[in-house]
Amino acid sequence: MTHVRRTLLGAGIGALLAMVFVPCIHQGYEPIFNAAEYRINVAQLVLNISFAALVGALAFNLSRRAGRKLLVVERVVGAIAEGKPEQCSDNQAIQKTRLRPSAG
Repeated sequence: MTHVRRTLLGAGIGALLAMVFVPCIHQGYEPIFNAAEYRINVAQLVLNISFAALVGALAFNLSRRAGRKLLVVERVVGAIAEGKPEQCSDNQAIQKTRLRPSAG
């Protein structure tokens, strides 16, 4: 697969995923099939699609090694955010990332 095709494929997949939930005015986010009864915030939708296309293009152009490292970081951050560090396989990385109490 050429570099341009891979980039466009990633951007297309990112944009499609961004359109699953659309921003509605005064309603938050609604699924696209349920949003016909709400007013859609078009400016926010364009911003979301553009950002998702950029992220998708970048993700598809990562090397496999960088992709694996990104998945490990995502798991560690996810485990910390959930407050369940025991679910993470790399407990030492979590210990290093915890903030130390300040002296003072």
